This record gives sequence, structure tokens and C-alpha cells, in this order.
Amino acid sequence: MTSSLVALDIKPLNGHLVSLSTKREIENRDKTIDVYTATIPAKSSSAVVALINRIPNNTTTSLIHLRRFTKSHYLPEHLRTSTPNDSLHVILAPASLLRRDELKSLLTVTLPFQRFEQSRDTTTSAIDADLQSPDDNTAEIRTIPVPLYPPTSRVHAQALSARYWPTIFTNSNPLGPPPADLVKAHAAIKDGAGSFMALAQMLGREARETGCGVGAGAVVVERAKGKANVLVGAGDGRWVGRGRASGEDLGGEGDVRRGTGHIPGHATMRAIALVARKRRKVARRHKSAEPMSDRSSGEDQEGVSIFVDKPLTPLESQLSNQENLDPGGYLCLGLEMYVSHEPCVMCSMALVHSRFGKAVVGERMVKTGGVFGPELVRDQYDSIVEGSSESRQVERGLGYGMFWREDLNWRFPAWQWVSDHQASENESMEETKSDVADDIHI
Repeated sequence: MTSSLVALDIKPLNGHLVSLSTKREIENRDKTIDVYTATIPAKSSSAVVALINRIPNNTTTSLIHLRRFTKSHYLPEHLRTSTPNDSLHVILAPASLLRRDELKSLLTVTLPFQRFEQSRDTTTSAIDADLQSPDDNTAEIRTIPVPLYPPTSRVHAQALSARYWPTIFTNSNPLGPPPADLVKAHAAIKDGAGSFMALAQMLGREARETGCGVGAGAVVVERAKGKANVLVGAGDGRWVGRGRASGEDLGGEGDVRRGTGHIPGHATMRAIALVARKRRKVARRHKSAEPMSDRSSGEDQEGVSIFVDKPLTPLESQLSNQENLDPGGYLCLGLEMYVSHEPCVMCSMALVHSRFGKAVVGERMVKTGGVFGPELVRDQYDSIVEGSSESRQVERGLGYGMFWREDLNWRFPAWQWVSDHQASENESMEETKSDVADDIHI
């Protein structure tokens, strides 16, 4: 815990991090491709490899995550057959490359195939001698579905192996963050995440109680020299500057808490703006320039910037006034964002443009959030970092998965903070959840 959090007497929330699956992972996790398989004598494996290499375009679809040759007892139960002990099952080629009769003709002409009796009775091992005669070299070919993409964890590989074909986890992930990097990133943030999320919730409550905005908060953290420093914290400020600077006459006829409010006043946007303001202040101080004016560009008559980039509460001021930011930084490169609720699409894109290194979100906003993919999936990464293969189905949501998309020029890993329901004294997720309607853009 950082010294600033100790001074604030922040008590960590009880919970854990769950890595978010990317949009492509979710959309392609069950995608399969049909392939031809055959049962061959083990002594023919070299000849089969030579044949496979001669099939036109057989390298266009990468199947390196699947075992090319395997024994019968490694196959899923529904694929097991009664075969001789010296036989192997082999993936020959994707079914899209050639017709079955073309492949069968190629095999029987080229290779000394023996046709094995196919049976689901694994206790039977006898083979009809007539089937092994030199004159009968018909190849037994089957078409089966196999995973098109590699697994993203060992648990995922085991699940695919049990369902389709023996699958190898190669510690790579073409559809999301590299697993090794994700494990390292998780280890770096897991101990302090509960404290930072507690601070984010505290900022959200303060924003709600003062009438500045809804009960959402965000915290920006920098890791430098082995320490995690809270640079800024921001509560939602969408009602600030809407005819008044604070929440007076709440609930009365003059209550401005209607509609969408001031959009740049969302907690995530404000946190980014506060970082920018702090960077400008540090840069001016180190250049021995005149002190930065306390007035921001684009302020209205009440002194409220369009970016709402001034601290609005004592807690925000205390965090922003800490001199813990080194000069020379670029945007929010490498920084961490902790936000009590899933940011909307606009704020999610702001995280991308600001070049954040990591993000942790609390409550999922199914109707408005832009961070999560089509649904929450827990059977991939958390099995690496938590040792669990738990999975669940939830509402699909908007499904943009903005944190990791190939069509964007920046990507970063993201996690959801999940409460363990072992409430500490300041844990109030349910209280915060009841305050923020599910159709609110955070």
C-alpha cells in the first residue's frame, strides 16, 4: 500500500482479479475447422509426413497447436476405436483443401495403408487377417472438427483435448495478450488492486454525496522504482458547471441531475484530464517557468473547465497535490487505471488514446460499457493466475472489448475486480451499485 493510502486509512476491498477475454477470443474460442484423419501403422508415419507435405496449400491453415500423430487412448472417448497397438491416428489435411475421394486415392496409391476394423468397443483388439492382406490397402478416413485457434491456457487445452483432439498449449495467444506477459502483469498489480478499488469507490461516494456526479470514481497509478504511486483520483463530475458548481437543492425543482450531464465530466475522463494538468504543472516547475495559472482554458463563468480538470473535493485535491510525478512523461503511457464501474465507449476509447498500460474495472455496465467483450469468460486466463477453471454465462452487453482490438493502434490488458463477498468495513459495492442505474454512461 502506498503512503498516501495509509494516510487516508484506506482499507482494501476483499476480492480478486479476473482477466478479461478479448473480443476475438470470445468470438473464436469455439470456432472449429473440419479435417481429415486416418488410422495408420506406426511404421508408415514417415511416409505420411511426406504425403502431407505434398498436399497443395496444406500449410495455409496453421494447426501446430494440434498433435499431428496420437495414440488411440489420447483421443476423446467418442473418437476412440479398437486398433492395433502399433497404430497411430493422424491429421492429414483440412477438409477444405480437397475431396475425400481425392485424398483416399492419393493415400492408397502412395502408401502401404492397412485398413483397421473401426469399432467403439475398446476391449476388442483382434484384427481380421484378411484386412491385413497386401491386396487390401483401403485407407480409413474420417472427417472431424478440431479447434481452429490455439488454446490460451493449459486448462483451455485440456478442455479442447477432451472435446475435439489432443491439443497443445504453447504459451502463446494470437487473439489476446501473451499469457506469460499477462501472468507477470497480474502479479504486479494483484496485491494493491483492492486498495486502489476501495479508493475509487470512495471518490465515487464523495462525488455522489456532494452532488457533483453519480457514484463512480477512478484512480490513476504509476509504478516507478518498485513503488506504486497514486497520481490522481477523480469522482464523476457530470453535474458540475450545469448552472452551478456544486449539488445544491438536490431533488428540488432546480436539480440539474437530469439527462446525460456534462459528458467530459465522467470519472475516467476527469482522471485523464487531472493527469494532464499535473504533467503541465510538473513541466512548468522543472523549466523554472512562471507558475501555471489556476484557470484552465475553456472555463465558463463559474470557473469550470470543459474538461472538469480541477479537483472538486478535498480528497481529489489531496491526491492531485502530491508531488510524486516525474517530469518528461508522455500522456498516460504505462499508467494503470482503476475505475469503480466499467467505462462507457467514449471513456474506453480515451483509455486507448491515452496509452494506458493496464486497467481494472469494477461493476460491469452491460448496457453502456465499452471495455468488456461480448460476455464475461472465466475459463481462460484466470486458470493461469488463480488456478481456477470456473466459467459462467452473463448478459452479452455491447461487446466492444476496447482494451484489446487489432483494429486499434493501442492495446492493454484489463481485469475485472470481483468481490469475494467477505465485506470489510468500507466495502460498499452493493451500495454503489444501487446508486448507479444500469443505463448510465460512466
